[in-house]
Amino acid sequence: MSFIKLYNAASDVVEKALKKESSIKSLCFSSRFQNKKLLFALVTETLKHHKILSMVLKVYPDLWKEFDKKPSSSLQLVLVYETLLGKGVPSKHPYGKVLQNNLASLNDIWLKKKKEHPKLLSCAFKKNVLPRYVRVNILKVSSEKVIERLKNDGKILVKDKKYNDLSVNEFCVDKDIPDLLVFESRTDFHKNLMYINGEILLQDKASCLPAFILNPPMGSMIIDACAAPGNKSSHLASITRNKSHIFSFDLDFNRLKLMQKLLKKSACTSVKTKHQDFLKVQHCHPLYSKVEYILLDPSCSGSGIVSRMDEFLDNEESAFTNDSRLKALSGFQTAALSHALQFPNVKKVVYSTCSVHKEENEDVVEKAYNRFKETFHLCHAFPEWSNRGLGEWEQAYKCIRAVPTIDYTNGFFVALFERSNHHDVNLVNEFKNPQTGNELHETKDFLSKDIKFNGGMKSEVKKKKIKRKNLLSEIRGEPFVCKKKKKKRSTSIKHPIAYPTCTKHPIKAP
Repeated sequence: MSFIKLYNAASDVVEKALKKESSIKSLCFSSRFQNKKLLFALVTETLKHHKILSMVLKVYPDLWKEFDKKPSSSLQLVLVYETLLGKGVPSKHPYGKVLQNNLASLNDIWLKKKKEHPKLLSCAFKKNVLPRYVRVNILKVSSEKVIERLKNDGKILVKDKKYNDLSVNEFCVDKDIPDLLVFESRTDFHKNLMYINGEILLQDKASCLPAFILNPPMGSMIIDACAAPGNKSSHLASITRNKSHIFSFDLDFNRLKLMQKLLKKSACTSVKTKHQDFLKVQHCHPLYSKVEYILLDPSCSGSGIVSRMDEFLDNEESAFTNDSRLKALSGFQTAALSHALQFPNVKKVVYSTCSVHKEENEDVVEKAYNRFKETFHLCHAFPEWSNRGLGEWEQAYKCIRAVPTIDYTNGFFVALFERSNHHDVNLVNEFKNPQTGNELHETKDFLSKDIKFNGGMKSEVKKKKIKRKNLLSEIRGEPFVCKKKKKKRSTSIKHPIAYPTCTKHPIKAP
């Protein structure tokens, strides 16, 4: 029966959410239960009230006495919520009759606990401060046509009105991001024909910032490093009018499949998806070595997402704020950003997270800047944006932060690196080291000893010799074969240019 599957799925998500294994949205998204919207609604409402529900169950321990095996604690929460505040548990459910027979007693205890702990209940009804953002997919339709259709549907276009003051029938054009419309938070587009056809996408304004700030030109080669679920890849395709080459990588196969569906629906023909770990993409790959723009939005704590609902969970040992998790995430993020900055022809790299933690944001950018400052500089990203980076680092002001209570978006962070002109490999005509003749040397300190990644430690300093003819071949886009050489001592270069490293087995182009 479908309601049994729903309760079991909700129980599983509630249990994992209370253990803080992931965000509620991600847990619902990865569940096998098909109706994600129904599952999310039941889970969020159960968690909003779970503290008082737990008190009710503690006062009434004999509720399950007639059963040899009582339901799990998380299933108890789901069932009691559904009995007291939901649609009611059907009598056909194994525990349905017991709950119906004890409804009056449960309700009395609920009312008593609600009076004793009013603050616990009031926090469950906090208003969502974020408006609904809709990005027009200009690959399929113009913003003007979408606005015209919305007006025909009874929506009113307003100007000079604060986003949190919009009424349910009003909308406005965002002042910063092109082709972004703003609606009242309760506006639902899931059944709207434009959404179903891929003409509009539901994307938070903060999530639009990375592609907007990177702003690659048409005809460019682009990597979206950790791309799923695909909103940023589709935004890049939209900005470049499908006249670019976008390579979107993600390690999660299920999320990659969903991204492929979104890209197909959105007519993003310039995007090629790859089920691959970005950290394993070779810099000297015949195709990827030509990439000029990289958008890196790696896995993070997600602490900036307003809908995560951490306020309804116990926060004593939150997995999204404890030091060990942040240290591991920061290590991975630093490795990913360092990897992105080593592509030989990359001109700009955007780094972004939906985290509020300095360890995942300014600290990561500072480490990368200190390592690559001879080759890249940190740009003053989006100067018009008021909220800037935090901390004592003198370059922090060049980064931007989105603050929910001020900017009416999810919490977000963006930094922009740009290659310094005197280190542009495309401007170098002769690839010859005066100290060593026809060879250039690169020392690649890929991961430092204190960086954790995927539960393991990677510390390795690789020294590779790259012959002049191979460098020229790669710059021209010609294939070449890397041969294993005996290690030789060589005179170090004061400021070596980060040319691509060789591998024994070059990856084939997709």
